[in-house]
Amino acid sequence: MTTPPASPRIVAQPSRPQLSAGQKKFNTLMEKLEARRKLLQQWLSISATCEKLWIEELVPMLSEQAANEMNKLRLLDVAFDQFRLAKKDRHTVLEIICVLTMSLMGGEHDEELKHLYFKYTGNDYDEEERLQNQRFKSSLEEDLGVELDDDVDLDSLEDVTRHIEEKLREQTEQAQGAQKPKKPTASELRREQEEAEGSQSLREIYRKLVSALHPDREQDADERDRKTALMQRVNEAYEGDDLLALLKMQMEIEQIDQSHIDSISDKRLKHFNRILSEQLRELEDEIHDRKMLIRERFLMDPYEDLKPKTANTKCARQVKAIREHLDEEQDELQALTTPKSLKAWLRERREMAEMLERVEEFDDLEMLDTLFR
Repeated sequence: MTTPPASPRIVAQPSRPQLSAGQKKFNTLMEKLEARRKLLQQWLSISATCEKLWIEELVPMLSEQAANEMNKLRLLDVAFDQFRLAKKDRHTVLEIICVLTMSLMGGEHDEELKHLYFKYTGNDYDEEERLQNQRFKSSLEEDLGVELDDDVDLDSLEDVTRHIEEKLREQTEQAQGAQKPKKPTASELRREQEEAEGSQSLREIYRKLVSALHPDREQDADERDRKTALMQRVNEAYEGDDLLALLKMQMEIEQIDQSHIDSISDKRLKHFNRILSEQLRELEDEIHDRKMLIRERFLMDPYEDLKPKTANTKCARQVKAIREHLDEEQDELQALTTPKSLKAWLRERREMAEMLERVEEFDDLEMLDTLFR
């Protein structure tokens, strides 16, 4: 079995011992692409392991946590009605009930939650939500100068963003239609030409590979199967604008050799480097997205430093911490069932809130001190 070639590199020649800036950039991009692809493969493997852990352990825990929060709300509702509490304690219970009611809204208990919302605020949740959405919609329309349709889902950031982009695009197209066609600038024309020439370079490589590998031209069944598999790789690479894969395929089937790589013209090299830079950005974005998904699913800090060697350990650690928190919540629920333990719990909550407030004030003062130092 033939070993696939490494990523192409340009080698300095006796006639030209120093590589040009474009050649150096080509080699650097090839090295980075190779490293990022290996890194992405590691993250894909880790993602599969983490997803299994998320589905089998964390998702049930999150459901359990939501159930605990609902039970806590019900116990506090009973306590508010039945326990003799001091004014301060009643006020704390009321605050917690309102926060819990709002945070749990949007699930299977909405009707019960809306009833509690009305009981403790005296307001109709649906009407308040309608008025709030109306104010939000009017504010967006005024700030952005667009008119949003009534069917836009204001609870979905993605839907709102897409809707606004469509409206702004319509406005731009209408404004451009009313004006004389604007003559493209020299830089715009140059960029369009470079993109077209880059696409042409990819097409040329693709056509050469297709010409050499098309399986329909083969009589031997084994060779036809081999070329069918190779053509599948070629098509995937071309559809993804994957210049690196196409060049490696050319070297793999010995359609080109090192001398071809070394003699790439400066003009073509410029197009290749643009395509490779875009490939590198896409790979880095995919790696970033994989890491962010793990952070979000396992309730990590958005800036948590994640590396392939430590990701699985950190995910398992988060699962353990959440399990411990859920066990503690059972003790907390038990504390809400008697007036004495409830009062102690409320006192702890107030002390915790005061401590957090002092920490925030300290952070604000420290920031001001830094600014004015």
